[in-house]
Amino acid sequence: MHLQERGTERVLPASHWVMAFMMSTLLAHSEHVPPAVRTGLLAADLAAPSDRGPLLGSAARILYAQANLDSADALELVDLPAACGCGCGHVAEP
Repeated sequence: MHLQERGTERVLPASHWVMAFMMSTLLAHSEHVPPAVRTGLLAADLAAPSDRGPLLGSAARILYAQANLDSADALELVDLPAACGCGCGHVAEP
């Protein structure tokens, strides 16, 4: 990877930038999302990577229960795949 000098900073050229959009970040700040979900998403954002899965899984379970979503949609909204294997206790459909 080739860094360019700009003043005293070393920066990557724009062609190497990676743009990422995480739905969970957007939901964490939306007043239309249940407060318990927002709290869980914010905690997951601050948590160590190894602790994120269970926190996101909990947020998905709350979305499933309170927002009348199916489990796959709830998982997708918190940025978890349907079978992430992280041990987060994915949303179980009745």
